[in-house]
Amino acid sequence: MKKRNFMIVSTLVLLVILLAEPTLRNVQASAADKNAPISPNLTNPVSQSGFMKTATEATPVRFIAMPGNDFTRIRPRFEASAIESPTAAFTINYLAAGTPDDQGATCLAWNATAQAAFTYAASVWAKLINSNVPIRINACWANLGSSTTLGYAWSNIASDFGSGQSGTWYTYALADSMVGYDLDPSNPDFYITYNNVYAWYLGTDGNTPAGYYDFVTVVMHEIAHGLNFSGTMRRTIDYCITANYGCWGYLTGLPNIYDRFIENGAGQSLLNTALYPNPSLALGLQLVSGNLYFNGPNANAANGGSRVKIYSPAMWVSGTSYSHLDYATFGTTVNRLMISSVFAGTSIHDPGGVGIGLLTDLGWKPTFLVDDDFTTSTFGWGQTHFASIQNGINAVPSGGTVMVADGTYNESVTLSKTANVVLENNITINGNLTIGAGAWNSTNATLSLSGNLTHSGGTFNPSTGSVNFNGGGVQTITGDTAFYNITVGSAVTLTTSSNVTLGGTLTNNGWTKETKTISGAGAISYGLARTTANVTTRGGLTSLQFIRRDQNHPNATGTPGSSGTATGKWWRITTNTGASGYTVNLTLPHSGLTEPEVCKWPGGLGGAGWDCSSNGFDANTVWRNGIQSFSDWAVGQHVEPTAISLDRLKATSPGSWLPLGLLALAAFGGLWAIAPQRRK
Repeated sequence: MKKRNFMIVSTLVLLVILLAEPTLRNVQASAADKNAPISPNLTNPVSQSGFMKTATEATPVRFIAMPGNDFTRIRPRFEASAIESPTAAFTINYLAAGTPDDQGATCLAWNATAQAAFTYAASVWAKLINSNVPIRINACWANLGSSTTLGYAWSNIASDFGSGQSGTWYTYALADSMVGYDLDPSNPDFYITYNNVYAWYLGTDGNTPAGYYDFVTVVMHEIAHGLNFSGTMRRTIDYCITANYGCWGYLTGLPNIYDRFIENGAGQSLLNTALYPNPSLALGLQLVSGNLYFNGPNANAANGGSRVKIYSPAMWVSGTSYSHLDYATFGTTVNRLMISSVFAGTSIHDPGGVGIGLLTDLGWKPTFLVDDDFTTSTFGWGQTHFASIQNGINAVPSGGTVMVADGTYNESVTLSKTANVVLENNITINGNLTIGAGAWNSTNATLSLSGNLTHSGGTFNPSTGSVNFNGGGVQTITGDTAFYNITVGSAVTLTTSSNVTLGGTLTNNGWTKETKTISGAGAISYGLARTTANVTTRGGLTSLQFIRRDQNHPNATGTPGSSGTATGKWWRITTNTGASGYTVNLTLPHSGLTEPEVCKWPGGLGGAGWDCSSNGFDANTVWRNGIQSFSDWAVGQHVEPTAISLDRLKATSPGSWLPLGLLALAAFGGLWAIAPQRRK
């Protein structure tokens, strides 16, 4: 018999067995919950009309052990690149032996290796979703007394919490991620219990041997349910009052966000009470029709543009039907993590594009990966993995994250949506970068850019990273931008008219050029030039341009680091054509000079050719006031004449005045000759 036929037959056998298993928990969200006020132990209570409601999912969602072996291996997608930074965090509370799990089981002592596998599975999810709030799980290791259930999960849920759709249940983990804080710090987000009777493979490498069930696979599956991969539809008499009736809402009248995406083959929503009253036999028939679909844009896109078929076998199986992907459709695909069962020997360490797309439609913000080494053979290619930064940005849903691995990207990139781009390592963009929305996060990476940088909106987060402008000729910065470090290539003139600031250093191997409009009196800072021009009289001045060069001026004097103007940088300052009648106070930076001066190079002065003076200085800057014309400028070190001590000078008799006078003149002439000339 072929493996696929064997799987279908085995599933039918298991369904018969599962029908005999009792429902694991009665509903906890009573009708009173619908009008319950915000619980007093909540932090950051939501300000809104009405009240937030909280409850606990009525029935755990189970993962079933299939007999036989299937040695399929699907590795986690992030291992295909060097990207390792998580975008979410999990906190696991491993319940102590003797602790009840509130579903009728008593927890046993955890095996340390099993805990390590659990932590690993959570770390995989932490790189696939985004949340600023740690996701808290109570985990139990118990004997479930079942030969079919590998584990089960259930969640605390909230509605009307200030985000998402009103009148709709969300699991705590998803709700917390949407509001940005923990709605209920006193309780975990969800609960998972694992059955200790199985032969578990507790490794994390995916090399599951025959006869063993891969623990990482089961943990990843149950975590997905805690992230809201489940709904409220039921077909049991304890919830729906009458046999074979279907119902939803845990007796609260509110659907889960998952329920809002489910429809039948005709495209009819199961929440349409005009067609399918809650409860009703009509709804019950839909739940066992084998014809249910999740219709969400992201899930559909990952499914080749088609709706995603949901597991709805002809016999209702509590905790299994409705809250899984269809077994026959996805059981042999890369999306099989979220089908209802798994074989021994199998290791599935990724939810697949359909799983990620479905969670995205529910409200999670996913993480997409970009690496120039990705190819069409890369797992998740074109869905969550891209070789182009722009393609990753175009594909990621609003609010998602695009992680960019080190590499060279021959493209221009535009970020014009509310997404986060994170540079994990040093990258090169051979083109332009335009940031109009969202956030561009450099972390501590170096972005080498051969084109222009335009910051018209959104956020540029430099962190401790650097931008290396390494193209040829003129490169521009448009829009106010705060950088940490900037490096200007030797063949580059970096030009800006915006407000550019630096938190770190400028390595200026080329030229920087900044032009500012002068509309009146006042101080103007030139960020890359690290100068300030305080216009005291505007006159005919309408613009000032500062060009900075981090080398000694061609006419520098003195020795670098001592006297003269050989201080390693200079500025060419120009005004608009025909400007006159203005007065400017100029402030320039210096590095540790004892008596710095602001020096102008007008030429034609004779000697050194510099016109130097200052009106004051401090440890880092020196200023000169009343400037009425511009040219090249530098900072110099002022040098006073050297004092000469005359020793044993004797006067002759009054009749010998001429020799004495000549001697005195000779002495003063020597003083003039040996004193260093000031640069004027």
